[in-house]
Amino acid sequence: MQIHSKKAYEKVMEYKKLTENKRMTIASVARRFNIPRQTVSGWYHGKRPLFEFLNGYERKDFKKIIPETAKILTPNKAYILGVICGDGYINYKDMYISLETICMKFIKRFQESVVEIYGTIFKGKITPTCNRKYRIVICGKWMVEDLKKYLGDKKGTFSWRVPPKIISSSENCKINFIKGFFDSEGTVCKRYSLNFWSSNIEGLNQIKELLNDLDIMSSDIKPYREGNCNRLYITGKKNIIRFIKLIGTNIPYKYNKMKYLLEKYNLPVVA
Repeated sequence: MQIHSKKAYEKVMEYKKLTENKRMTIASVARRFNIPRQTVSGWYHGKRPLFEFLNGYERKDFKKIIPETAKILTPNKAYILGVICGDGYINYKDMYISLETICMKFIKRFQESVVEIYGTIFKGKITPTCNRKYRIVICGKWMVEDLKKYLGDKKGTFSWRVPPKIISSSENCKINFIKGFFDSEGTVCKRYSLNFWSSNIEGLNQIKELLNDLDIMSSDIKPYREGNCNRLYITGKKNIIRFIKLIGTNIPYKYNKMKYLLEKYNLPVVA
């Protein structure tokens, strides 16, 4: 996908208005502004440069340089990787990451983690969607290349895996990876269970292993009813309390359910 700035789009459309009665060919307009003819044709026929309008970046922003410190695996980066393995998305071709969810606090937490690692120029832009959700898109070649070193080709709903560097990382990085994945794909049941959902059995098995590393026991993975989704769940007072206190969640409605469970166990609520 070739990205053009909003300014270029507006110049072409303004020129179209000024020359409506002069029968200017699309080819001549394309040559005048040094923009591919197919692109100009699309704009003339109502196709807006959606990617540009979605994230507010111009072409030059795709060459933003990341600091050397960003190449180190940190808890914040582990959280980002966990989110991408869940509800998040990474595009190696067009060089961006994105997240779409109903929870603005989740979007903000994801954005803050990216900015903390890669800098404020990777803030991206948050926009509402037509289905009452919010979407953030953050562009940057070197940012995506850095994350690709961890994820490799194992991405997407059916093929994601826990990155090997997470498996061999510190306890804090494992905690934040699980937290990112749980914020995306986890649920809290008031009948005393914490659940992870995914169509990817191998990925869930690796989540189970990470939980074991943190002394949190979980169930065998089971298919959920007749759908393509699988469930990994945590039960038992000791395991649930350890998960809530050690990992927790950034999602308000999930936090409220965790709070309910702690109150049922007559334990102080985690801030």
